[in-house]
Amino acid sequence: MQWRHRTGAIEGQRRYWDSAADTTPAWYTATQHHVLDPVFYQEGARETDALFGVLRLPTSGTNLLEIGCGPGRMTGRLAELYDAVTAVDISPQMIARAEFVHRDSHSNISFRTVTGNGDLPFAGESFDGVFSYITLQHIPDPRHQLRYIEESLRVVRRSGWCAIQVRSPSKRSIAHEWVGHIGHTLQRKRTLSPAWRGAKIDLASVESLCRRVGADLSVNHLTLRHDWLLISRN
Repeated sequence: MQWRHRTGAIEGQRRYWDSAADTTPAWYTATQHHVLDPVFYQEGARETDALFGVLRLPTSGTNLLEIGCGPGRMTGRLAELYDAVTAVDISPQMIARAEFVHRDSHSNISFRTVTGNGDLPFAGESFDGVFSYITLQHIPDPRHQLRYIEESLRVVRRSGWCAIQVRSPSKRSIAHEWVGHIGHTLQRKRTLSPAWRGAKIDLASVESLCRRVGADLSVNHLTLRHDWLLISRN
């Protein structure tokens, strides 16, 4: 029986990311960093601006949903672009880190934990946009990844947008990932866990979902490892 089908698999993911939050949350969010210092958040803001620029995402609006906020590396910058940001994560400890960092600087952020199965606890058509970076790629069950996308399309408004990053399915990407896993393991990082390795989503399933709900999908192969699903509601 595969790990993702065992009872308590989602709880195992939650424990993994809670542990990461308690030890080295910066590294498990962006592997070039080791501490949650100002540089960590400044670079997160710059990366946010770069991604919004290259993906041509709207840089203003009423409210935005961020799926997988971690310790809030990009959340602060998102809150400077949008009137209100709702940031969710599977890990209560990651949420606690993010809340602590942004408690005084950004009053327009709401943080919530989610179950991890893809369900989003919001009413339909609640957000102008949905943004998710380096999150779905860590989810071991592709069905839960697809559920997050389905739920994103439910909670985004008509004429709204979703930008969701997933792992590239290319063979070069797979080889690159395993080189990284080996190197990280030598650094005593727990990157062989399914909660880190995640899974690749079937793009055909995403295309079928978008056809069913009447959404337009384009895929941006931004880097060797990262594909972006750019979806707009009609």
